[in-house]
Amino acid sequence: IAPTTVPFQIPRESLRRHPDPGVFADFLSLLQVVQVDARDSASFSHLSQVFSKASLQIYYFAVPPALYEILIQGLVAQNCIQSNTRVVIEKPI
Repeated sequence: IAPTTVPFQIPRESLRRHPDPGVFADFLSLLQVVQVDARDSASFSHLSQVFSKASLQIYYFAVPPALYEILIQGLVAQNCIQSNTRVVIEKPI
């Protein structure tokens, strides 16, 4: 899988349910979805470029446990882990 950046999509009904749709839309504009190949540490360099100027970097992964260590190694290899970085890993069911 080639690293790609895609706009974050949220169902319109979620915007209608939020108490302040404008605030929620502003929040969503800050999110980016970047697809990487966990088996190719070089693909993590795209993450570093995309998020290099972010004041807080949160990497959220929904992957099986077998990829946890590989993901962290890829982030470290491409200097994606900084003092302002958080990594969230969810195990999908």
